[in-house]
Amino acid sequence: MIYISVTIIIMLLFLLKKLKLDYYDVLKQRDKILVKFELLNHLYDHNFQGKIDQYLNANEYHKVAIYGLNEIANHLYWYLKDRNYEIPFCLDIGGGQILNSDVSVIRPDSFIDDIDVIIIVLNKDDFLNLPAMIKSSVHKEFLEDILAG
Repeated sequence: MIYISVTIIIMLLFLLKKLKLDYYDVLKQRDKILVKFELLNHLYDHNFQGKIDQYLNANEYHKVAIYGLNEIANHLYWYLKDRNYEIPFCLDIGGGQILNSDVSVIRPDSFIDDIDVIIIVLNKDDFLNLPAMIKSSVHKEFLEDILAG
């Protein structure tokens, strides 16, 4: 009887430890989703839309590539297309696609320099060294920096 009780207690402790780890994973995932939501929310705010246009126009950027394929990149792609910016390709390590689009997606190591700017649509804190890793002399800018601008 004691053996069974000890076994049950050990199993419960193991499950509690596992649940605690899962809880912290959920919190991390929640924080990433909140960052994406905040950026996406700002993207549709007219003040921030103006900042994207202002940034691109002030620097005379017309050919734009988007790095990082996620929900925000999809919205940014269509936002830029609606304003007649040319987006010859998107960049992503894992591949993927822009929804309802035939734009090509290439890896950053096979990238050519015939565009004006790369807008990086990833969390800056997680990818701070990314601009140096992209094999190109083209200007690179994080979306969150443009919006903060």
